Amino acid sequence: MQHVQRLSTRRLRDIIVTTDTPDIPPADCYAAADRGLMIWGQEVRRKLLGPLLWLMTKCHITADILTLAGLAAGLAFCPVYFFCPPAALGLLALHVCLDGLDGPLARYAGTASRKGSFTDTMTDQIVVTASTITLIAAGVISI
Repeated sequence: MQHVQRLSTRRLRDIIVTTDTPDIPPADCYAAADRGLMIWGQEVRRKLLGPLLWLMTKCHITADILTLAGLAAGLAFCPVYFFCPPAALGLLALHVCLDGLDGPLARYAGTASRKGSFTDTMTDQIVVTASTITLIAAGVISI
């Protein structure tokens, strides 16, 4: 196990160093060390989700579709919470799952962009804000 940890650390160090080269575009706006961790995590997710990403691509499901579906599920949490909290929790869980798939799908399909990353971040913030307001209105969270 210690050998595996050393290899992972060495690989991570290689990723951090190579992401600062001009021929490799940065994955985002983070510092080199943070970007290295992000790229490493993206590689792991790509390997784990590969078959699912392949299937979604073959079914013409795009990252934009997942982002919009995640937004819809996250916003649906708000009215549903007042009638059936367990179902609302399921919608919020669906939002989290879809949010976790849209980025890997965009990278897998070669459609990743800063605009898409910004859209994903904004939809997440909208869902967090709307969910928080809902929980305040329901008396679950007090100000």
